[in-house]
Amino acid sequence: MANSTYLRQMHQRRIIQAVARCGEVSRSGLARATGMSQPTVSRIVEQLLSEHVLVESTVADSAAANRSDKPVLGRPSVGLKLDRQRPRFCVMQVGVRFTRLAVLPVAIPGEDRWDDEFPTPGSADEWIRQLARVWEPHAKKGLRVMVSLPGVVDEQSGKAYLSPNLRWLESLDLGAALRDVFGSQPIFKHEIRLLALGQLATEPDAGDFLLVDSGNGVGAAAIINGKLFKGTLPLCGEIGHIAVPGNHRPCGCGATGCLETLVSRGGLLTSAAEHGEPATWPELVKELTGKEIPRWLKHTLENTAVNIAGALNLFGLRNVVLTGAFAELPQSTVDFLSESVQEHSMWARFGQVAVRAARRHRQAGMVSVALEEILSA
Repeated sequence: MANSTYLRQMHQRRIIQAVARCGEVSRSGLARATGMSQPTVSRIVEQLLSEHVLVESTVADSAAANRSDKPVLGRPSVGLKLDRQRPRFCVMQVGVRFTRLAVLPVAIPGEDRWDDEFPTPGSADEWIRQLARVWEPHAKKGLRVMVSLPGVVDEQSGKAYLSPNLRWLESLDLGAALRDVFGSQPIFKHEIRLLALGQLATEPDAGDFLLVDSGNGVGAAAIINGKLFKGTLPLCGEIGHIAVPGNHRPCGCGATGCLETLVSRGGLLTSAAEHGEPATWPELVKELTGKEIPRWLKHTLENTAVNIAGALNLFGLRNVVLTGAFAELPQSTVDFLSESVQEHSMWARFGQVAVRAARRHRQAGMVSVALEEILSA
């Protein structure tokens, strides 16, 4: 049986989801959007106002406040929206090239903007020293810290079982190291899973989808029934480490022939150089724009499509969101990949399979996870 704490948390989530979806809404609009009674909405709203999750603003009780096109006579109502001013979280991306930090409020950000960054060094000791320096101005702000991690990681402890592109993470007791820096236990999350949660947070009505990201590596994450899919192991979505027949490139994971060695940014640049194409990413993108897709890239995209279609068949999904390097390539490559996915996806024989490119929303995913932690406390 649900207890009062569970019901309160459930009501809070529904209120926050409705406010995030509407942007700004009155109390009466919340009652209609959530199906909750006016007294319950008022009680939960007062709690969230006192916790600085919501803020008030005077607005007309119109389309902006209640999703209604009919004007309302009389006094303006008080609108509610997520707080965009008060700093609540420090979000940190541990990246292969850069470590980035930002201080954010509870409002879901529409795009990623970082306050500080430094080149990720080649040793744990140097990384910790630089992180402590960047964190020092924020140390006394009482911020909850959220960390995005690459590789195969335990999200409970932050332990990296495998980080092919950042090897020193594997031997570091990250939880202990960051407790020393931040003074509290941070929240850990795998970077690709955060991208999927960010896509869900910025497009809450998008339905279920498989997100596939290409960068220094290649990963995937699935949103099913509005929630992030999670297996029993601290490993899932490693689509980049599925072997491609005929591919003999060594992978940082220790295997040979992984998809990641072909369709990551580095893999694409290696293939381009082998075929006389430009050796830098901006030059390669420019070279591919407005021209027929070269044979080597078609081969790579076809192999990528086979693996994506396999994941769709396994999970029973029909929507794919491509981020990272995929979204930076010309639309013609996305279209070719989409056609190849549909060719190999079983559902395309009976219905529609949609593949589209989108920009990354890492910070939106991080804020949504950190906000959930607050609500569950």
